[in-house]
Amino acid sequence: MNSIWKNFFTLLQGRGVAAILTLASTAIVATVLSVQDFGMVVLMHTYVVVVRGLFQFKPFEPIVRFGVPFMEDGNHERLSSLLCLTRIIDVSTSIVATLSAILLVPVVSAYLEWDVELAEVAVLYSLVLLLTGTGTAKGILRLHDRFDALGVQLVVAPTVRFCGVLMAAYFDADMKAFMFVWALALVSGHVYLMIRGHLELRRHKTNAIWRGQSLQSILSVPGDFWHFSFVIYGQTQLDLINKNTNTLLAGFLLGPSAAGLFRVAKDFANILSTPAVLMRQVLFPELTRAWHTGEENLKSKAYRISISAGLGGLLLVALSLPLGPHLLGLIGEDYAHAALLLSLLLASASLDLAAAPVRSAAYAVGKAVSVLNIHLLCVGLYLLLFVLLAPVLGLTGPGIAAIVASTCALLGMLGMLSKIAGVRPN
Repeated sequence: MNSIWKNFFTLLQGRGVAAILTLASTAIVATVLSVQDFGMVVLMHTYVVVVRGLFQFKPFEPIVRFGVPFMEDGNHERLSSLLCLTRIIDVSTSIVATLSAILLVPVVSAYLEWDVELAEVAVLYSLVLLLTGTGTAKGILRLHDRFDALGVQLVVAPTVRFCGVLMAAYFDADMKAFMFVWALALVSGHVYLMIRGHLELRRHKTNAIWRGQSLQSILSVPGDFWHFSFVIYGQTQLDLINKNTNTLLAGFLLGPSAAGLFRVAKDFANILSTPAVLMRQVLFPELTRAWHTGEENLKSKAYRISISAGLGGLLLVALSLPLGPHLLGLIGEDYAHAALLLSLLLASASLDLAAAPVRSAAYAVGKAVSVLNIHLLCVGLYLLLFVLLAPVLGLTGPGIAAIVASTCALLGMLGMLSKIAGVRPN
């Protein structure tokens, strides 16, 4: 438990600094640009991130799932083969994502109100995806318990974005300059991750992972590697809807201005939703080791952390009710209209935070398919309610949809985990 909390707070410190810088950057851009132009910047960035997400297999999850047993058993050759395969996945998916983003620009432009000039910017913006294949580097750092490096990585992109936004605002730059800053920040975070992953690999290996590897050895992965990877891919697509696709959907249904308001509320709600992601990153390796070695208290660990996290999140929800309008009003009078949405998204994030330990425990014991099925139903419900409620209730509708979906997901995973034996079968 001490190791879990230590790694979690290491990442949380980085994310805390990143959250402050992100909010400051968002506030500056929202103040300098009109709500309409700010919405355009948000939609441009979100489009590129969503396309990358469509081809994101998250190879760091299989690296943890199968790499931890390899390390525990001293099987370094199979670990090297695993890392070779995940790097091939990183490179190939980055190339496919880049080409797809470029080719889809003419189609998307018609729906997001981009003129010819903005469409050309979107094509250039899409090129940053070539440098986003960093799943293996992240997996290496998690495998070797280098959450300190991952904590620093969380700060790199927000720092670059904040400095760039300050410069652009000082020189009274236009919307395209802010788009360039966001693209540069996205690249910087991934480049840092690549470098740190490479350096960590050098610390633990004298030879490059490619050396001495044949195609047969690279493909000699555990039998359920591809099954697990595609399950994680499916889960990634569902997570993508809550993370970025919903911003695009708000833009489609309610226009660019609503997308800008939705993004601002989401940035504030990330105070809780981001720790949920960090908690899963920290817990997954630890609970995988616990399951591999047959520890009996795996479920009790997950339950204790879940209760603590959920109660902490609900406290922030209570604070947001009176403070939300004033907080968003600091950015601009128009943004105060998203105060109720902010409280609703924080409530949804609290439920996701409570569900994070349960989801990690389910992954550790090999129940990724069950988690995927639960989230598939919940995301379907979320999208249905989003589409039905947004035209009637405006931005309040997506907030209600988020709470309903998060509640169902938490209850479903708690019910599933309660049926799992606490000790790994022999």
